[in-house]
Amino acid sequence: MTETRGVRTANENVEPLLLTEERAYVRSNIVAIDEPGSEEMPGFKGYSYDEVEYSKDEYIAILSQRVADANTAIDDLLVLVPELITTGGAV
Repeated sequence: MTETRGVRTANENVEPLLLTEERAYVRSNIVAIDEPGSEEMPGFKGYSYDEVEYSKDEYIAILSQRVADANTAIDDLLVLVPELITTGGAV
């Protein structure tokens, strides 16, 4: 895993998730930039974002853990809901 903050690109758009054959790029804090130029410096139009680069195996492991965590939370709720119904909300 490699984390990079403040990536700047002149691309027309930035996808929050980019998958390649070997890597997964997860992008967050995506902000459009339109900086005017001056006589000394050209302007910049594009995007800034933070990016975490994972190997495909790392990304699959993270997603698998998230699914397992979500399933555990659902199971906990399924146990709790009948108790809430029978006690009127007081557990």
